[in-house]
Amino acid sequence: MFERVVKIAEIIIAVAAVVIAGVAYRVSVQQSELAAQQTALSREHNRLSVRPALDFISLHMSPTGHYKLSLENNGVGPAVVQDVSYFVDGAKIPTAHLALGKLFDFGPLRDIAVKYVNGSYSEITPGTFIAPNTSKTTMRFDLSEDITATTPQEQKNIRDLRASTSKRIESAKNRLCAYMSYCSVYKEMFVSNTGEASCKAIAYSPPQTCTGLSSPTPHP
Repeated sequence: MFERVVKIAEIIIAVAAVVIAGVAYRVSVQQSELAAQQTALSREHNRLSVRPALDFISLHMSPTGHYKLSLENNGVGPAVVQDVSYFVDGAKIPTAHLALGKLFDFGPLRDIAVKYVNGSYSEITPGTFIAPNTSKTTMRFDLSEDITATTPQEQKNIRDLRASTSKRIESAKNRLCAYMSYCSVYKEMFVSNTGEASCKAIAYSPPQTCTGLSSPTPHP
C-alpha cells in the first residue's frame, strides 16, 4: 500500500514538473515575443521621429505678375536630396534655370521684358540637406511694379508684357512638373512632386538607393 502511494506521488510530481516546465517555456516565449515587439516599435518610433516630408509650394499671382516655386520640409527630420527633375510641356529640363527660362520666354517681347522682369532660381543638387521647418525657393519670377511709359508704343508694349506675363503664370500650373526624391537619415526613400496636372503623364524613376549619408546606429 505504501509503495503504491509513493508511486502515485512520484507520478504526480513528474507530471507537475512537466506542466511547470511547459508553462515556464510558454512564458519565456511570450516574453521574447513581447521584447521583440517592443524593440520593433521602438525602432519604428525612432524612424518616425526623424522622418522628413518635403512639399512643393506653388504661388501663382498672375494679376500682379508674381510666381514662386518653393520646397518646404514639413517633417520632423532632415531630408537628404537624391534627385531633382524638372519637366516643362512633358520634356525633361536639366536645371531650374533653364526650366524658368522655358516657362517665361517672352519671344518678341524679350527686349522689354529684360527691363522689367526679374527671374531668380536656386539649383538644389543631390546631397543637399534640408532641415525640418525650413524652405528653399527653387525658382521665382517677378514683374516690376514700377513701370513707366513715355510713348504710345511703350505703353502698348507694357500692356502686351503684362498680358503675356499673366498668361504665362497661369499656364505654369499645367506646363511645369517638378519631382524630388529624398531620403531620411535611416535611408528611407520618399518622392514628392508639384502635384500639378502636368505630372500625371510623367514617368519618373527615382534613384534605387540612398546616397550621401551613413546609417544611424539603431537604438532598441
